[in-house]
Amino acid sequence: MDVIVGKLKVSRCKSIFSEEDTLAQDLKRQFKDYETRVSLAMIPFYEQRLKFIEDEIHEKQKPGSKKTELTFLQSNKIEVAQKLFEERELIQTMTTTMYDTWKRIEEVRETQGFKGANVQFLVYQNELDNGKVEYRFNLTNEQLPAKKKNGQDLDSTEVKRRKDAEKQKFYVRLLINGKRVASSQKCYMKHPNYEVAVDEVF
Repeated sequence: MDVIVGKLKVSRCKSIFSEEDTLAQDLKRQFKDYETRVSLAMIPFYEQRLKFIEDEIHEKQKPGSKKTELTFLQSNKIEVAQKLFEERELIQTMTTTMYDTWKRIEEVRETQGFKGANVQFLVYQNELDNGKVEYRFNLTNEQLPAKKKNGQDLDSTEVKRRKDAEKQKFYVRLLINGKRVASSQKCYMKHPNYEVAVDEVF
């Protein structure tokens, strides 16, 4: 059996990470969780299921239908409606959390006068045919400016921090039943993505 180790993503490094870096890593994790949840398409699934049940209830309300079937459908409708509500609440909570983190990043950037992390949070608004508004989100990486917002050079402490980040080395240990059987070579961490390209097969 081969164990393939590709790229490591460093989410915490206290000696190197600034407050903005930590917030940026939090935002990346939150966005990944959001994308994973949305990809399940639970809201449209529950909406379609609810519509189907409502149509069935309408049919069962006609004369000659069994009361037990109608009771079951009505109970099922309540259950599905509750799941739909909970899913919408979950997605709303996730989007609010992402937006709050992004606003905090913007506040930090405004205070320090420069961008220290390469994330950019984008919000798209689309008006649907039924008049409802749909929001979509995207998280992108952007080039870090070499100067402050006002055009001045970055502080020496920030320049040093960025250089120190790329001096950090990481390696992978492969443990089987608690025993080390292999180790990767030491690899430098790349700034500003905080990634380590191991690219080894054990």
